[in-house]
Amino acid sequence: MPELRRPKRCIPWKQLGLLLLIAAMGLPLRGLSQTMNYSSKKATLQQVFAEIKKQTNHVVVFNPEQVDVTQTVPVNARNQPLEAFMRQLLAKTPLNFTIVGTTIVIFRKADVPRSSTHRRRPWKSWEWSMMKKQSSRYPV
Repeated sequence: MPELRRPKRCIPWKQLGLLLLIAAMGLPLRGLSQTMNYSSKKATLQQVFAEIKKQTNHVVVFNPEQVDVTQTVPVNARNQPLEAFMRQLLAKTPLNFTIVGTTIVIFRKADVPRSSTHRRRPWKSWEWSMMKKQSSRYPV
């Protein structure tokens, strides 16, 4: 009687590896997005900042000379992402924010860093002629 061969099972390792990689990439994204649940008609900024620390473990940093933390704001958020929550919180105030890692920096809207809004003044004619002279000394 002839031997019956069992068909070899070919496991598509490449497809399996790709599937596992895609699944693994999606997992950490859920842990990184922080959500806020907070509702109050009159909450001070200090109370809200403490709640942010409690719920998301983000630290809020600000200059006390520029930010009045006793200012009251209405807040209503349910499963709202942290960034959207901060935009809503500071919308009716003269404040803005930026998130760096697990730190939220609060600053006045007028105090935007110079590098992003600073415009160089136009060249004066004598500066332009000096620049031409210097560049002719060192040809590229």
